[in-house]
Amino acid sequence: MIEVAPPSDLHVENRTLTAPFGPTSGFQAIGDRRTGRRLDRQMEAIRQTLGAKLTDALVQELAASGFEVAVLADVPRQPGQQDTVDYGSLPTRDAVLHVAFSGVGLSSSAWSESYEPKMNASAYLLASPDAPGWLTGGHFYYGADASGDTAWSVPADARHRYPCIVTLADQAGDLTEGYDAATRALARRIAGYLREQL
Repeated sequence: MIEVAPPSDLHVENRTLTAPFGPTSGFQAIGDRRTGRRLDRQMEAIRQTLGAKLTDALVQELAASGFEVAVLADVPRQPGQQDTVDYGSLPTRDAVLHVAFSGVGLSSSAWSESYEPKMNASAYLLASPDAPGWLTGGHFYYGADASGDTAWSVPADARHRYPCIVTLADQAGDLTEGYDAATRALARRIAGYLREQL
């Protein structure tokens, strides 16, 4: 398995259809900017750990599913393209699992004011580094982009939904726990999918 690179960024997305306007909205905007900067710092600290955490969770879940797993660390990657790998240069002839983040952050839907974690990833398995195509794989969604509980989709844990951005910024520990829960759930779902496919 190729070591998972951290996501390139974590973003906060609010898709609410309406926003409040009024005489205090200017003060609210200043407060939101301050809160937003604090949240950005917290999310950057989380972002830097996610690659290693998903790698560790995948190793545990794959081993529990009966797979032998070795992590290929320090794999050369193209500058600015963390998830682009030259498979032919890998130091193995065994099957290779490549997992990459495809969207990570916090999202508030158009129908809700609360925020929930979003962690999307792709997982593809090659029979060998020089194989002409993928053996199996797909995209997996946790939280905000999930569509029910399916082979590729995991709803967010209700304990990790936040009513507003201020709550997010004030509960950095809870936010870390939310992403830890997401990495474990996503790893479990990917391992289960591979077990069913192979």
